[in-house]
Amino acid sequence: MKKRPKRKLYHGSDSLLSLVVASINNDNYSSQFSRLGLGPQGTIKPDVVSYGGELSLNEKDGSMNMNGSKSFSIKGNIASSSGTSFANARIASLATILYQNTCTDFKNFSDFDATFIKALIIHSAKNTDKNLSIEEAGFGLPENSQEILSYLKNDKIKIIRGTMTKNYSINLGGEFFEYKKNANIKCTLAYETELDYFQKEKYILSDIKIKEFSEKGENLVRKFSSNIDRGKNIELFSTNEIEKKFTIIIEKL
Repeated sequence: MKKRPKRKLYHGSDSLLSLVVASINNDNYSSQFSRLGLGPQGTIKPDVVSYGGELSLNEKDGSMNMNGSKSFSIKGNIASSSGTSFANARIASLATILYQNTCTDFKNFSDFDATFIKALIIHSAKNTDKNLSIEEAGFGLPENSQEILSYLKNDKIKIIRGTMTKNYSINLGGEFFEYKKNANIKCTLAYETELDYFQKEKYILSDIKIKEFSEKGENLVRKFSSNIDRGKNIELFSTNEIEKKFTIIIEKL
């Protein structure tokens, strides 16, 4: 309404451990009300986007026009409204469906793994056809749950989950390469570690990097595409002994 530029994310929206969701409109542009990243110390935030509608100003009379995201009212009727709350609800629903289809302990939820769900969603995410900036869209718009769940039965995708301290080596095996000399891969790493928000310069106390692929910067998610030779391991490494829970997804393109 005040015709001011977009502002940066609120402090509550730059959480490194959460999935931060921005909004796009039905034309795949960033919604005018959706705030911008990056997150603290250059970390990638938002993580992903989803559909949250659009608000625009009517230049003739100064009123607000809304092109909303469809949902249901409390009476069960089709309703429409706009906001990052609608985009966030879609991603929350996606995360829930993924967990419901991978959980084996519905009594105690002992197998709940936030890094696994986060990695699946981010691995599937792609930029929209409007080629949004990383500050607007993060890693992009995730695929639907059916597509993401297909990763679990895809021979071209390896999903490794575990914990590590300083080093972790992954051998993809000759079958993954179809015994060719090399392969193009897409790789997504998500992990949890100890944080200290009172550190002014470095509060990710122990990060995970991937040798020869992502040695610069710090972020609790790493995603890249590259070429890798058969017989060459993927080497995860860290600078100290703090235990870190991780999920890495490696897809042959």
